[in-house]
Amino acid sequence: AMRCAPQAPVSFADCDTDSDDEEMVLEDECGVGNCNMRNDDDSEDSYSDSSDFDSEESCMTGIQSSNTLAAQPNDASADAKIVLKSWDPNVPYIDRMKAHILSLPSSLPSADTIKSLMSVYYQERKAYTNSPSFYFDVAAYLFDISKNKDRLRNDDKNDDDDWESLLQYEAVTVLTSVLDLGLNDDSQLMRLTAYALQVNGYFDLAVALFAQVLQERPEEPQSHRDLALALSQIVERDIIQQNDKCDDDAIIIKHVSTVLSHFAKVVTGKWDRRFHEIEITALMELNAFIAKCKKLPCFARDKSSQYLDLTRSDLPIQEKLPAELLVNLDCDLRISLAWDTDMTDIDLHV
Repeated sequence: AMRCAPQAPVSFADCDTDSDDEEMVLEDECGVGNCNMRNDDDSEDSYSDSSDFDSEESCMTGIQSSNTLAAQPNDASADAKIVLKSWDPNVPYIDRMKAHILSLPSSLPSADTIKSLMSVYYQERKAYTNSPSFYFDVAAYLFDISKNKDRLRNDDKNDDDDWESLLQYEAVTVLTSVLDLGLNDDSQLMRLTAYALQVNGYFDLAVALFAQVLQERPEEPQSHRDLALALSQIVERDIIQQNDKCDDDAIIIKHVSTVLSHFAKVVTGKWDRRFHEIEITALMELNAFIAKCKKLPCFARDKSSQYLDLTRSDLPIQEKLPAELLVNLDCDLRISLAWDTDMTDIDLHV
């Protein structure tokens, strides 16, 4: 039996940008499993006109998510959600951490509760020092309880603002500790760590790691795609924080240009046969990203809109695409599944 490795974020994206409706983008996130072997080898797209799918089957892959579909105010589906079960590795050290936190008195302040919980982690680490899956599992558990406080018996901690920030700090510390193990193929561990950071909203840290992976593995198209996807999330986050005003146009345009450059390199590159058809996956993501950017105020101006034109003559050959490929595919839901274990084939059924 093979235990699932941490997976790359699965992208659920509405591709409808030609209509007047607001584009809906749902980024699903994969949980962290227990393999330390990852080599982005393949990807597969599935398209459906329905948002119904078997969450139980998805949970088997280690997916974890709780996201709300964006919908129009008058849409009857405004409250619709896709919720997948959190990944539970079912390992003894996590069981002991769960039991310990439930044994603590509810009156204990959050800082003391977390300190006591981390003492269990340090004790367990002695037996799993060189096991990457240990760090991924513990970090995933800490992220999970930081966001789902209602799962704990100690209800009074739900109103404690320090609970989430303190736990997430510990989670990031545990997660990044895997990079200090000095094991072979650090780029694999960096990629896995970046995936987990990306899943939990630490996009800037993820981008830094993905950029380093790209330097070490430029021969893999996933190195470009991972970086592009993480940067696109930074663009979306920054624009949301600015209330769609695009006040800092130069930085946003720079990020957008970088995203398009990496996507285009995947589409135009000549890759090993094991990466067959990844260009189709990247092309769809590129076109969806362009369509979303065209709605932004900072790209409404003629001077800025040129950065979205990948047919420009001044672009390097590996970043230039023919106009017939730059068409966004209108679909209700797009599910992209990626894996990176050699000699593996995964089928996605929707």
